Amino acid sequence: MRKSLFFIFLVLIISAFLIIGCDLFKSDDNTEEEYFSVFEIEADSYYDLGFAIGQRFADNIQEMLIRQAEVVATIGNIVAIDSVYFYESLLATAEQLYPGFVDEIRGTSDGSGVEFDVLMRLNMFGDIIALYYGLLEHTALNLPDAPLGCSTVSYNYDGTQYLAHNEDGFASLHDLMSVIKVSMQGKPDFINLYYPGLVCGVGPSLNDEGLAISGNYIQSAAGVPEGVPHLFIYRALLEAESVDEAISIIENTLTCNYLHINIASGIENRIVSVEKAENTAVVYEVEGLYAHTNHFIQDAMLGFPTDDDDTTHERYDILTALIETYNDQLENVNCDVLHDFLCDVAAEPDTTGGVTGGMTLGTSIFNMETGNWELFFNNPADNLSQNLHF
Repeated sequence: MRKSLFFIFLVLIISAFLIIGCDLFKSDDNTEEEYFSVFEIEADSYYDLGFAIGQRFADNIQEMLIRQAEVVATIGNIVAIDSVYFYESLLATAEQLYPGFVDEIRGTSDGSGVEFDVLMRLNMFGDIIALYYGLLEHTALNLPDAPLGCSTVSYNYDGTQYLAHNEDGFASLHDLMSVIKVSMQGKPDFINLYYPGLVCGVGPSLNDEGLAISGNYIQSAAGVPEGVPHLFIYRALLEAESVDEAISIIENTLTCNYLHINIASGIENRIVSVEKAENTAVVYEVEGLYAHTNHFIQDAMLGFPTDDDDTTHERYDILTALIETYNDQLENVNCDVLHDFLCDVAAEPDTTGGVTGGMTLGTSIFNMETGNWELFFNNPADNLSQNLHF
């Protein structure tokens, strides 16, 4: 009897050890570190979506306002010149064309406790600046340096598509960015690198219709008063179900500020680059490798007045030189190659003040064949990344 009990006890001990051992050494894909926190939301309305975002990221939004006090003050000073021209008319146009997106910002305001007009004006920052530049006579305002722009390399060859993008912006946002995964009934689900306080879609995004989207900020020097605030176009693109539908949204919407948008689809085996100013849009179908930064490069767009950041042409030249080294070996391009390209144009914050006060906030590499989005935290050379997908 004692021998039997001892044997049973020994078997239980060994079994327990094996179970614990298997658990300890088991591979778990869910243990990947999140450098950007991920917030998943199911919402019944745009307002509910905005409210959930505002509630979850209230601290980030409040901190952003503290760090961006100069930008907030600049916007206020411009609006004070003529609130109808610089703000109320833009708001009325947004409410007419995209009332749901205005409700989204209103929800973010209520959820975060930040005044609606403050958030809405931030969402119009580029447009308000464009209108100010367009005046025949400026008042003596000291505008803050523009944030460093973004760099993009697209690849479409032999049935394979990659979209690689450095999201560059104000260095003060380096630890305030996050990821949202959104589901709304009747709309495509989407994943977005989220800027605190801004409407969804400003940062790179992926929707469950297979579209990857990123933008390169282009500052107009002559805004269109009748146009919609340009960030609302980014928000609208999240709901597009095809490349052509996305192009149609851009082409058929008059925007106040200028913009450039990259759209990729593995389902359609297609990548397009779309430059837009006033009523003019140029759609470029990407074949092979293609680079874009923060200035217009299509001939039809070169006559539109812009206020380019000081690094855009340098970054573009670096990328086009790198692309030339692969012109006769396009079959050898992969995600690692594009990662290396973007490392060469990524930016760390300039602690001396620099010309832009900008940095690379995150780098996105969309593999359209697999549907995977590898998102790198801040400078891609640090190789701190996480994978996002549906």
